[in-house]
Amino acid sequence: MLVIFQFVTAIVLSIASLVFYQQMHFIHSKNLGYNPTEIIKIDINGARDVHQILENFGSEMKNNLHIKQLSLTGDFGIREAPSDLCWERRLPKS
Repeated sequence: MLVIFQFVTAIVLSIASLVFYQQMHFIHSKNLGYNPTEIIKIDINGARDVHQILENFGSEMKNNLHIKQLSLTGDFGIREAPSDLCWERRLPKS
């Protein structure tokens, strides 16, 4: 009985490994629709009007004839919570 269990487990793990390999190959070879080396990331730090900065930057970039497409996004000031932050039902860190 133990030998049968080990044999079935070996087959299941082999099939799972094959499926995992195929999924990883698909992820690495999938065309993302863009070239990641042509992405520009600009961090805007400080208390500024991010919406206005993005609008101004976007309008300036659209005037450049070498730029085919433009997409703007941002976190709009959302950062990690401070480590000393406590909620009512959460114990303070010691």
